[in-house]
Amino acid sequence: MRKRIILVLTGLIIVSQSMLTFADANVVEGVDSVTSATLEDELDTYKVFYLDEKIALEEPVKWIDGILMIPVKPVLDQIGFDVKWHAKTKSVDLIKGAQFTSLYIDKNSYFRNKMAPHTLSHAPVINQNRTYVPIEFFTDILEVGLNIEDKSINFSDRKMAIYEGYIQDTQVDEKGMLTITISSKAKSDGPEDQVIVHGETDSTFINTSIALGDYIHVISPPIMTFTVPGQATAYVIY
Repeated sequence: MRKRIILVLTGLIIVSQSMLTFADANVVEGVDSVTSATLEDELDTYKVFYLDEKIALEEPVKWIDGILMIPVKPVLDQIGFDVKWHAKTKSVDLIKGAQFTSLYIDKNSYFRNKMAPHTLSHAPVINQNRTYVPIEFFTDILEVGLNIEDKSINFSDRKMAIYEGYIQDTQVDEKGMLTITISSKAKSDGPEDQVIVHGETDSTFINTSIALGDYIHVISPPIMTFTVPGQATAYVIY
């Protein structure tokens, strides 16, 4: 079963220092100190791994329409998925044991096995003859683990947490750390229904705009602080 955590405050080990990357197309409402960088060239330096083994990419990870997108086939080949392209329907079947999903180019509707389809930050697209999906697809749909540090995207088999809720507050400190408070309710009753996520400007990817009241998802390690609200590291915000 997918480990989706919706603002559940559990007493776990304190998270390590968080890291984050601001996409140039996205904004943080009401936070004047955020400087959005153009990261097209920087992404060429990002390497992709699975279980610390480097994945050979014929085309690199890219910003497409302001969203961090990853070529799906080389990554899933490495993870052990059978990837089948259907030219007639412009779709891709992904199969690994009992896991199954299909991608339809330019259709933002994702599902896993028999679960109801839902949208991510971008539809699958063809770019340079390669199928690209948003980075959160691997964790949100396929339950693939994720770590981002030292300009590397390292996929793994560990379970991740996905927090989701309405943005109640955003702050950026003098070191560039972004802090977002989210709540399971549009109008929070207080810290009991909130969680705080943190990230810095070089290793967490933002695949959505950040504005008060928006509903967002956050991919994090499966740990948070033993505090109220709980606090966690943000790897991907979408």
